[in-house]
Amino acid sequence: MPTARKKPVTKSKKPVVKKKLHSLETLQKELIKHTDAFCKQHLNTEYRNMCRVMAKGLCVDESPARTGDTAVWAGAIVATVGYVNFLDDKEMKPFISRGDLAKKLDISQTTLNKHRKVLIDGFDIIPFDPDFTLPSMIPMNPLIAMATSPTLLEGDCCGEGSCCEGGSCSMEGCGKEGCCQLVEKPKKAAKKRK
Repeated sequence: MPTARKKPVTKSKKPVVKKKLHSLETLQKELIKHTDAFCKQHLNTEYRNMCRVMAKGLCVDESPARTGDTAVWAGAIVATVGYVNFLDDKEMKPFISRGDLAKKLDISQTTLNKHRKVLIDGFDIIPFDPDFTLPSMIPMNPLIAMATSPTLLEGDCCGEGSCCEGGSCSMEGCGKEGCCQLVEKPKKAAKKRK
């Protein structure tokens, strides 16, 4: 008896579904709407302004935020700005733990962490990142302090005087000519000609 020939099994191809991209203008408006509302309720104006800066930076053609839920990306912005400024440090004000932040944003901790990591990697962000440090945090930011240090800008410490211990002057300086902390260096006395 002849056997029926079986057709080769082929996998059905799923239709390629292009995800709808948010327009850059719509994306920016939506991100800012969500971050502003959250910062007004739980944080402050400084956080609001810094979240706006990050939202604007995220609104580019190749942005991962062009697809997906804008509320989740807005939450990731808040979490990333919080990461830079130690929002989850109990010593800081305002303070919100990572778990509480996810709850207040109504986003799962896993989803929030995943999106936050995309932003941290994409913007190449570190804690105290100078581009996203809140103005009130600038005095505590060691990166900004190092970048504006007179010893780094003008050379080594003079190494003399009571303020200099191990080559590091206090903010007042030691008063010696060439001291790394003097804003204005003393002028040399003009030699009298005979």
